[in-house]
Amino acid sequence: MEPRGLRVLLFQKMRGVWVARGLEHDLAVEGRSLESVVDSIHRLVNAHVDFDRRHGRAPLSPFPAAPSRYWQAFERAEPLTVPNRLVRANHSSGPS
Repeated sequence: MEPRGLRVLLFQKMRGVWVARGLEHDLAVEGRSLESVVDSIHRLVNAHVDFDRRHGRAPLSPFPAAPSRYWQAFERAEPLTVPNRLVRANHSSGPS
């Protein structure tokens, strides 16, 4: 089963600290810039998907959905188009 995609909430936790949080599968990373968290969440997701495939599991199946407060924040958030330079083409796919 191929992953269908992962919606990600991006927000600034505090000055100088950005967070990327997966919704369908609760994965999170922090970094000092928007660019760094986009890159980090992308690498984290791909590493877990690759691991799951090697072990015959559905991609990201060990990770349940994020808590509802992140889904609610996502619904209120403004859409962000991530520039292609931040997402490597050779791979698949603030609340308080």
